[in-house]
Amino acid sequence: MEMQVRAMNTSTELNSVNAQESALNRKIRLSEATENELKEVNGNDLDARVWQGIGKMFLASTVKDQIEQLERERKDYKEQITALGKKKLYLETTLKNVSNALNEMNIKQ
Repeated sequence: MEMQVRAMNTSTELNSVNAQESALNRKIRLSEATENELKEVNGNDLDARVWQGIGKMFLASTVKDQIEQLERERKDYKEQITALGKKKLYLETTLKNVSNALNEMNIKQ
């Protein structure tokens, strides 16, 4: 019974990791699209002024600053995806081992 609970918990956690990974990939694509739009709209003028929404206020900055911020965010997202990949591998291995143990228990009975 304990093995079944562990298998269900591992499976649930694996689904959660997959969802987090998908969300981070979506954020990366959005960041890339935003960067492309900034470059396209401003004709590659990196010193042009743009406004960034922060809560209820707006902050003036340059296109160059915005692009650098987007690159930092993407780097952070990619690091998080790498960490989730390691966690995903661990969970998949755990789930496989628990499933094998449950199958062995069923065969012995």
